[in-house]
Amino acid sequence: MGSQRRPKALSDALSAAGAQVIATTPPNRARDRSVWVAAEASKAGVRLTNPAVDRLVNHLGENVSGLDGILRTLASTFGAGTALGPEHVEPFLGEAGGVPPWDLTDAIDTGRTDRAITLLGRMLGAGERHPLQVMAILQGHYVRLATLDGLSLRTEAEAASALGIKPGFPARKALELSRRLGGSSIRQAIDLLAAADLDLRGGRELDDQLIMEILVARLARLSRP
Repeated sequence: MGSQRRPKALSDALSAAGAQVIATTPPNRARDRSVWVAAEASKAGVRLTNPAVDRLVNHLGENVSGLDGILRTLASTFGAGTALGPEHVEPFLGEAGGVPPWDLTDAIDTGRTDRAITLLGRMLGAGERHPLQVMAILQGHYVRLATLDGLSLRTEAEAASALGIKPGFPARKALELSRRLGGSSIRQAIDLLAAADLDLRGGRELDDQLIMEILVARLARLSRP
């Protein structure tokens, strides 16, 4: 089952039956995902170094259903007690899993073009997202920034109110990014999104993934300090 909260009656029934509940989606925050992977490895009798945990988290992305098989293989190959680094884990990883949308937008927002394009490929490939779905994610991201642009906002709470969301990290992050990019870059980003959206709908005879890669590269370039 996923990380969503289960009804109490269902949790009680599962506990009474002694059922094993296997998580199929990771915690949302990267730090929580690392803690979760390390805990699962410990349960499986696998001792992972912090770099090995980071490598697993980055590789699996949303596809945590593959973690159990990797841990079983590592346990049978190396046994218990051996400290395993990334070099031990790497041969057993297989295809990289999909990634959550915020991994992509974080890479774009920090101007990391190569990483953003890699994550885009994982979203379109293992993540099985259609290019138009990724386009909608990016449009929503920049519409939030455009909403804040030009407003005299001083606090996270004011930004949250303007966006219609609860105060917290997303509102604070959007406010900081909107200030850093400025109106000109945000408008350029919106123009790039509009042009790429038309291209995906037949405006240009290019492969859909290539259209998205060009878009992501251009957006990341706008975000470079």
